[in-house]
Amino acid sequence: MPGAATRPLLAAFLVTTCLTGLPGTAIAQGSAALAAKTPAAPAAAPVAASAPAPVAVPVAEPIKAINIVGAQRLEPDTIRSYITLRVGEAYTQTAADQALKDLFATELFADVQVRNDAGTVTITVKENPVINRIILEGNKRIKEEKLLPEIKLSARQIFTRSKVRADVA
Repeated sequence: MPGAATRPLLAAFLVTTCLTGLPGTAIAQGSAALAAKTPAAPAAAPVAASAPAPVAVPVAEPIKAINIVGAQRLEPDTIRSYITLRVGEAYTQTAADQALKDLFATELFADVQVRNDAGTVTITVKENPVINRIILEGNKRIKEEKLLPEIKLSARQIFTRSKVRADVA
C-alpha cells in the first residue's frame, strides 16, 4: 500500500503517462486524425430558405418492341412466351433480370443477353445444341446393349449439362 508521500508522485506519473500517449496517437493516425480534431470552418449561411429540390426519379421507359436475335430452331414468339416482358409495359432492370432468369431456366439456351435501346428491347440468344446421336467409345467391359437403355438422353433432344449429369449420376 503506497504511503501518503508517494500519492502525489503516482498522480504526477499517471498524468504524464496519459499526456505523452496523446501525441503518439495523433502521429500514428497521421494528419487525418489532426484534421478531424481541428474545428471545421463554419458553414456558409443559406442564401434563401427554400424547400429542398425534389429528387429526380428515373422514369421507366415503355417497351415499344421486343426483338429476338439468334434463334435458329425456336420461333421468336415461343421465346417471348417464356418471359414476362410485354410491349407497352415499363422496362426496368428488375424485369430484364427476371427475363434472363426465365430464359436460362428453360435450359434451351447456352447464352442470353437483354438490351434496351430507346424502348426497343433486343434479346440475343444462343441455343443449346441438339443431340444428333449417342456413341459410346472406349468401353470394352460392358456391352452397348446393356448401357444404352440406362442413358436417358436420346437423339434429337436438346443438350443440357443437367441432363448429362442426371445420366452419369
